[in-house]
Amino acid sequence: MVIALALALFGALLGQAASADVAAIPAGALLAVLAGWPATVLLRWLLAGCGGGQGFAALSAAARDALSLLLPFALLAALAQGGLGWRAPLAFLVAALGTSAAAAAAATTRLGAAPLRSALVASLWALVAGGGVSLGHAWLAGLLAGVP
Repeated sequence: MVIALALALFGALLGQAASADVAAIPAGALLAVLAGWPATVLLRWLLAGCGGGQGFAALSAAARDALSLLLPFALLAALAQGGLGWRAPLAFLVAALGTSAAAAAAATTRLGAAPLRSALVASLWALVAGGGVSLGHAWLAGLLAGVP
């Protein structure tokens, strides 16, 4: 639930930053949850597959708990955008993805997953997720602005 809340908050902030239209805020939140939730499930599945003595369910739960680090970054992004007028929720989101992926890798490693494999999986996931979000946001912002 915390992960979905953080994703929705990031989506709302990205929607507000991308367009002056009020409808972009709930649309961004919905899109972020619909695209972000499967991505976080994929990370949990990949990290749980890195082995370990605790079993798949315990490793997946540890990765899920570490992904709750998305929420503090989302709250900071909301404070920066609402309180300070900064339009940089994308930077906060990419930082949150990298940090939470690293924390998830560390959590699964503590439970016996292969350290190097977990770190590589988390790093590659953060790279692809961050790049995908950045490119998707740029494309959608251009689309909303009427850029062909």
